[in-house]
This record gives sequence, C-alpha cells and structure tokens, in this order.
Amino acid sequence: MADGAQAAVCKLCGGKMMYSKDDKRWRCMYCGTFSEFYSAENTDVDGIARQVIEDVAQGRLDQAERNLSDCTRKNQKAVATQIATISYYMGRYASAGSERESKDYSERTSYYIKGFLAEYPELREEETRFYNSFEERNSHDVIANLINLFTVMGGYGKSRVQFLMSLTDVGSVMSESENRRLLMAAIREQNQENIEKILRNKAHINPGDSCRMILFEYPDSPEKQKFIELAMDQDAAESLNKNEYLQYYNGQDSTETKLVVLGRMMEYSVPFDAMQILQELLQFVQSSAEVGNILQVLYSRKVDSRRDEEIFEYMIRNVTYCDLIPWFLNLFEQLDIYMPVSSGTLIDVMNLPFPSDIKRTVLVELYQNDHFVIENRAKDVAISHYLTEVGEPFEQRVAFLSVVLVPGYLSPRTVRNYLINADMDGAGKAEMVKYFFNAGYKVSFDRDLLTDYWQRGNDPSDVKNRVLACLQGEGFSLDGTDIGDYILGNEDDEKKLTIAREMVNNGATIPSDLAARYVDAVLNGRLTSFSERIMHYIIKDNSEMDFQTFTSYALYFRDANKPEHILKLLQNISEIDRGVLASFAGNNVVMNILQAYILLTVDPLDRATLAVDAFHEMGLSETEKVTMPDGSKQSFDKLLQSDWESLSETTRKLMEKKKWNPFHR
Repeated sequence: MADGAQAAVCKLCGGKMMYSKDDKRWRCMYCGTFSEFYSAENTDVDGIARQVIEDVAQGRLDQAERNLSDCTRKNQKAVATQIATISYYMGRYASAGSERESKDYSERTSYYIKGFLAEYPELREEETRFYNSFEERNSHDVIANLINLFTVMGGYGKSRVQFLMSLTDVGSVMSESENRRLLMAAIREQNQENIEKILRNKAHINPGDSCRMILFEYPDSPEKQKFIELAMDQDAAESLNKNEYLQYYNGQDSTETKLVVLGRMMEYSVPFDAMQILQELLQFVQSSAEVGNILQVLYSRKVDSRRDEEIFEYMIRNVTYCDLIPWFLNLFEQLDIYMPVSSGTLIDVMNLPFPSDIKRTVLVELYQNDHFVIENRAKDVAISHYLTEVGEPFEQRVAFLSVVLVPGYLSPRTVRNYLINADMDGAGKAEMVKYFFNAGYKVSFDRDLLTDYWQRGNDPSDVKNRVLACLQGEGFSLDGTDIGDYILGNEDDEKKLTIAREMVNNGATIPSDLAARYVDAVLNGRLTSFSERIMHYIIKDNSEMDFQTFTSYALYFRDANKPEHILKLLQNISEIDRGVLASFAGNNVVMNILQAYILLTVDPLDRATLAVDAFHEMGLSETEKVTMPDGSKQSFDKLLQSDWESLSETTRKLMEKKKWNPFHR
C-alpha cells in the first residue's frame, strides 16, 4: 500500500476484511471475526457507488445516472459517492456527441475532481475500505474504471492507482473502453507486464485500436516487436488502412521493427502499396544483405497487392542491389508468382551497367522462365535493341543470344535491322547470323534479305562475303527482280555496276527485259541520265525490247556499243515494224527503221556505219519505198534528194560512204 494508507484489516489478527452482504457486516477472511465498524448506511452507499462505476465501465450511462442519483441522495459527501460522481461524468465526457456536450462534461469532471482532491488529497483508510469491499469475482471492470480515473489525476492519483492495481488482474477486465484506457496508461508508463496482459485479453479489447496504440505510441525496442506480434492479429491488421500503414513506415522505428509489421501484413494478406513501403524501408539500409531481408519478408507469401513489375524495375535501376536480382527473380518461381514484363523493362536490363554474368543470368531467366510473362513481340523488340545497340564483347553477346534465341519471336525486321545496321560484332557477324537460323528463322520469312544486305549493308568486304556465304548456305539467293529494281534505282552508276556484278557473282541473273526497262526509265525521266556502261552490262543475248522502245533507243540514244546492241535486240524482236514515222522536210513520212536511222541518227559516222551493217544483217534495206503523207509511195533516194542540204553531216557522209548519194547515180 502507498502513502501509509491502510486497507480494512481485522483488529485482532490483522487479516483482510471482506464485506458480507448477508450479514451487513465486515468479516475477517483469516480468523472470521465480524466487525461492526462500518455502518449499514455507508455499506449501502458503497454498494450503490460500485454499481455506478460498473455501469460506467460497461457503457450503461443512463442506468449509472439513476444509481448515482440514489447514491447522492443517501450520502452525497461519502468518498464512494464522490468517486462514483467523477466516474460518471468522465464516462459522459468520453461518449459526448457534440463539442458542446464534451465541453460541459469536461468542466463538470474537473469541478468534481477538484472538490475530491481538496477533501481527499491522499489515499486514506476510509477510501481503502471502499475498495476492499469489492467482490473479486465482479470487481475487475470497476477497478479498471477507477485506475483509469485516477490515472487522469497524475501525481495525485498515483498512490490510488498502485493500491487498485494490487486488488485486480488487468488481464481480466471485460470492458473494451476500460481496457483501451488501461493500455494507454500502461504504454505511457511502459509497464510491459500490464501491456502484455491487456493485449492477451483479446475477447475484450478493440484489436485495431490496441494495435494502433502499440504502433504509434510505444517507443521502438525489442519489446515493441514482441507487442506488435501479440497485438497485430488478423482483425487488427485488416482494421488499419493504407494511409495508416504508410504513416507508420514514415516513422522512426528501426527497420527490424518495421519488418515485424510487414511480416504480419504479409501473413494476413493485407492490401497495401508495396512500392511506397519498400521505398520508405530502403531509405535506411546500408547493404545488399539488408535489402535482401526486406525482400525476403515482402515476398514471404504470395499476395495480389504487390506491384511486382514496378518493384523489379526499381531494383534494376538501383545498380547497387544488382547482385540480389537473380535471387529476387528466383522468389517468383518459389512462390509461383507470374509477373508481366514489357520490352522496355528488358531493354533497361540490357542497357544497365551490371556485371556481365549477372546481366546474362537475369536476361536468360526473364526469357526462359514461364513465370515472367512476356509477349513474343516484346522479346523480339528487346532482342533487336540488344543486337544493334548494346556494345558488349562478342563472347558475352553469344553467351546470351545462343541461349535465348528460340523459334517464335525473331522477326524479319529484327534480322534485317541487324544485318544492315549493326557493326559491333565485326568478323563474328556471320557466326551470329547462324544463331538466327538455329532459332528457326527461314528463307520464306524474307526472301529479299540477301538482296537488301547486298544493296545497303555497310560491312567491310571480308565480313560481307562471309555473311553472304552464310545466307546462301541457308538457301537465300538473288533474283532478276532484285537486280532489276536496283539498276533502276537512284544509286550512283558506279555503285550500281559494282553491286550488280556482286549480285550476279552470287547467283542473280539479268532479266531479259531489263534493258528495255532501263531505256524506258530514261525516256520517262525516272532516271536522270543514260549510262553506256550499265546498258552494255545488262544487254544480253536474250534481252528483249518492244519495237517502239527499240526505235527510241536506236534513233536518239548515244551509245558506243549501239551497233552490237542493235543486232542483239533485233534478233529477239519477233516482227520488225516497217512503219516508223519520221519527220523530214516538213512532212511526216513512214519508213522502215534502217531508213529512219539513216535519216535521224545522232551517232558519229564510224558507229553509224556499223549500226547500218547490223540493220542489213537483219534483212533491212534502205531501198524500200517510203510512204508520203498523201499515201503515195516514193523512193528513199528521192526523198533525201528533195532536201539534201537539211540532212546532218553524218547522214550525208554515210550516204556517200555507202554510195547512196542520189546525186551520184
């Protein structure tokens, strides 16, 4: 007992006295002696006061008000009445429905406390007799109410709290509201024994409120971790909302204590913003081992609330933790977690400065483990980036690509992009291409690949030849369409000849209509100039040209090899049209192609002479009659004689050389 206060004791043996309702007297629990020291009137008041306090503890305030009225009427000044009065108004204050009510009951409570302390500044025998009259079986809630009441009085109530604590077990209180206040007081005093007793009284505490008090009021310590495990059951964990959890993780508790909370959240599958909590936790870590501990707890169970991909991206961007990533990914398989992964995430891993063995392990795991859900298109995009943008040593690239390149997602665009644009593999490029075919790439996916690589690939010739040999070994070839399209393109003429020769050397054939298409492209302005060298290269024995295009070529193109070309082209024209329209002396005259050539040629004399010989060889003659505009027939000689002076010098010399001059006959 505190402050020298005495409980009700037997005057004969000093044993504890207990009030008997049946006898209306006090009886020594040790020797059985009865005492008449207490009057029946006070005994009645004490009993009614106890009932008031019990009513308040159980929230029966209306019933408490009626009993207090009876108690006051019997003895207003009795210590029991005063204590019951304070208890009642504190109960009203706690349950006030408005600010006005709260203020009113607060003022009344303060008034009665002031009066009580003025009359009973310290614990006395009369007061202890009142407390000792409580029946132990029903006293826990009443005593809890009084403990909470005197706790409010600070130092003035300390001796009373200590005395009341000796009369009860705080773990047996049934009133939820009293337990809440008891826990608050125990936390304030860091009374670990009482905290544990109250928390274990689970049927009579509010789990959420109790957990909040431990989380936010009790100082960080190993004991706090024990109390969290005791307080944070399923109901408590679910009663806290996301903001409260985040508020806690923003607090000053140690990482170890916060992990205890996180473990409970995982155990009870509490929804929470895992990324926010993880970021808060990682602010205070010093090593990868600590990060591993956090992740171990965060992934101690499979839950739906984690944003796994976001956590993974956070991890890979913090290169300090890169040694943890393979272990972290292994957790997904252990917990049977399926995480979507985008091409952007794959590319991030490829670009980050991880040690090569870690990067390869992570990438292979992502590509091959079914727990990482990646669309084939995303895999292809990332592989394309890796092939053309990630400049790692060739051995490292092969070690990764030889494993992950499998049928199903390697697109023609990726292969083409690598062949034409990538140069980082150097002499190993042909070897890399072989892995594409090992992964199921087929000729049918992109038949023009060899052609495009020939045309646009910028590799050194030795590398290019090895790559071409590899492609040809897989069945790729160049065809006439390829070489024709290239010749009719806008590349430099010298480059066209170089590439065309390479194409032919690698299996391409010159299309029979290419010379005709080439001449037509020049005539129509699709090509800005005519190349004698290209024309000579593409004219073959099987070259075909329609007669109209042939006429334009023979009459108007300057070509050193024209006589030879005329002969080849005419041999493949099934029917030579004799109706070439030529303008002479102001008239449109119809004649054969030889006559038109003699009349209109732009070639020098020696070339024109050979061209005429070629026409003769094909059975054409300058002696055929021509058709005048009026339909009349006229000899070719006479036509030329009609305007001899207007003829070109080549035409006149050609006529003289061949002795066709009409004036010399």
